[in-house]
Amino acid sequence: MHFGQLRWLPALTLVLVGCGASSAGRAVQLAAETPASAWPQASGSAARSSPATARGPQDGHVRWSRTLEGAVVPGPVVGIDASILAASNAGVLHALDPVTGKDRWSYDGGGPYGSDLSTSPAVLSDGTVLWPGPGNALHALSRDGKLLWKEQLAGFVLSPAAVGSRVYVADQAGTLEALEVTATSHRVAWKTDTGSGSHSSPSVGPGGRVYVAHDRTVTAVVDLGDRPSTAWTFTTKDTIEVSTAVAPDGTVIVGTNGDVEYALTPAGKVRWRFDKGDWSYSSPVVALGRAWFGDHLGFLDEVDLATGRAVHRDLGIAKAAGRTADGTGVWTAPVVDRDGNVYFGTAAGHVYGFAADGRRLWDADRGQVVASYPALTGDGTLVVGDTGGTLTAYGK
Repeated sequence: MHFGQLRWLPALTLVLVGCGASSAGRAVQLAAETPASAWPQASGSAARSSPATARGPQDGHVRWSRTLEGAVVPGPVVGIDASILAASNAGVLHALDPVTGKDRWSYDGGGPYGSDLSTSPAVLSDGTVLWPGPGNALHALSRDGKLLWKEQLAGFVLSPAAVGSRVYVADQAGTLEALEVTATSHRVAWKTDTGSGSHSSPSVGPGGRVYVAHDRTVTAVVDLGDRPSTAWTFTTKDTIEVSTAVAPDGTVIVGTNGDVEYALTPAGKVRWRFDKGDWSYSSPVVALGRAWFGDHLGFLDEVDLATGRAVHRDLGIAKAAGRTADGTGVWTAPVVDRDGNVYFGTAAGHVYGFAADGRRLWDADRGQVVASYPALTGDGTLVVGDTGGTLTAYGK
């Protein structure tokens, strides 16, 4: 993670069975829920399936830009009051007015954190913000920026996946925890060791199954309320440094530090392989019956989710610049709007918008590496950071 048409809206809430002996062997159940905000967590949802209901920017018009106190590698999200929640690697989380970019509040996490790995907060339905911040801790903040509690983990905390009051959080040491969160407190329902060397934030699919990767292995975990159970593992020949994305039918998409992007069935078998030509720091997203993912050659691929066949190829730097691929690298997860337009950033310092038919809409040269996973607001504004410390909102 370094970094008609059927519309899928994977907004889910959790209905828990009772903990203790009565819950043994019974998986948690999921039901439909209105999402906390237009973009409440990394890639928009716990499934990492872009949930946009707005059309994204059709040109590179800058609504505002804001210089923060350090590199903006963390990915922004949107609070329930439409605030832009964005952090810098200096360890400060800001709630910004979506129109002006000015602070509504800020919270100092007490030290720097991160490097080129983009992590994002998760916003719960009551406005609680769960920020994977400094000190290997998940910081829980009220909607007005007051610290409620911290959960200490063993390593650098990755982007949490929130489904109702249930939150799944992983760290780079390989710990996966299930938290049950209330308005003012939390408890650890269970924790498990999935293996060290993880760069993969958890994702949550149909039925509440949780997916996380470490080293070369994807693990599917069933939440039994008071304990986890491993449903299956899938091991690739190459290291995985991205998160998974899960489609409504349970198909799991994952990329590797090799040439191959995989689609796995809900049973953990290979549905298809796509040869993307190079490795990837770009976590996939799914939407509109398609999957999108980038690679280190600077391309973004759009493929049919059912078959793995390419829909659009060469959407990245190579096509935009009118030349062959030059290793300039897509480092962000893509953002897909309601119409299938796609947006992403690159290590070469560009932010792009492409139309659903493959036409380039716009190209903004930031002059700095763009590794921050972007967010799309309810009014279609794209918000993304760069390593020079600037957070930029593109929109009218």
